[in-house]
Amino acid sequence: MRQRFRVLRLSCCPANSVAAHSCQIVFLFTREAASRRVRGPEHQTPTVLMTVLVLRKLLVASHPDQGLSSATFVPAMIRRPPTIVCYICGREYGTKSIAIHEPQCLKKWHNENNLLPKELRRPEPKKPEVRTISAKGFYDLEALNEAAWTRAQSLLVPCHICGRTFLPDRLIVHQRSCKPKVAK
Repeated sequence: MRQRFRVLRLSCCPANSVAAHSCQIVFLFTREAASRRVRGPEHQTPTVLMTVLVLRKLLVASHPDQGLSSATFVPAMIRRPPTIVCYICGREYGTKSIAIHEPQCLKKWHNENNLLPKELRRPEPKKPEVRTISAKGFYDLEALNEAAWTRAQSLLVPCHICGRTFLPDRLIVHQRSCKPKVAK
């Protein structure tokens, strides 16, 4: 893969360029020696100098049906893995790890809720019921995540001084430093 990437990358470079074999970077012939000096002793392995013309011939020989038009490297779109929002803490987790996270998060929520003063304790959060199933038989992750995020936001408690919302355990810390705004 690395070798193929280098060949594809070189196929669109000028004819007087060369690849430094040790570090996979394209240089002009006049700059390769300077690269070896700057990049240090680990990059001073002997290199085989192949011109772009030779590399192009190799590329065409290895893929005769495609030619050089498709030889330029086009990076693929990087797609994020699907995630699900936890209805308790509001963080994103992978589809496999959410089942591990939720019971632990609920247990942590109970422990923290029991440590709060009685006036700040909240009822246990309920998992949102979203039964939206797409045509292919999969859950609609966007609808599920939206419902979970809304549920997590509803667990936040507003400060009675400034109105900002916090998790109940963080509200106590905030209230120590929150002062009413003085009119000017």
